[in-house]
Amino acid sequence: SSIATSSIMSCLISDDFDTVPTKRKLTPEFYGFLPKTIKRRMLSLTLMLIASEFNLLLRTLSFVLISMTSTRLISAIYLG
Repeated sequence: SSIATSSIMSCLISDDFDTVPTKRKLTPEFYGFLPKTIKRRMLSLTLMLIASEFNLLLRTLSFVLISMTSTRLISAIYLG
């Protein structure tokens, strides 16, 4: 599904940005949140994947529930 694909891509982008040595050296307070050991990195990425999927699923569900109750509110959200 698109939720799983979006979550995987988000985690892979985070992993790619976090593991670049130049970025870690340049701003160590921002980059470097993923551990260096493989086991802990896989655990972190798995937890990030679950959190991302849950977040996207809740956004989609809330949008559907709002659209079922008020079409005006959806138009306001879409149109700003």
